[in-house]
Amino acid sequence: KDYVEIVGDTLQVYVENQEEDAVKTALKRFFYQNCKALVQERIRYYQPQFSTKPKSIFIADDHKNWGTCNGKRELTFNWKLVMAPLCSSA
Repeated sequence: KDYVEIVGDTLQVYVENQEEDAVKTALKRFFYQNCKALVQERIRYYQPQFSTKPKSIFIADDHKNWGTCNGKRELTFNWKLVMAPLCSSA
């Protein structure tokens, strides 16, 4: 099974088929999973400042937005956010 892990300060990609598409797929899956965990952690951190809670959280591949919300309290975040540095107040 293909997988990606962080060892120290190195991102290591393990793929059976070393073609570019296999590496891209493994990296994208890794970033999706890590983005969901990061977003959930950041929402827990900032939640005390808001009077409402999100109903659901989605991670998507959006080419135009970093994140969106709707009237149903559904939040959607771009998976590429996980590659951005956290703001200094975090």
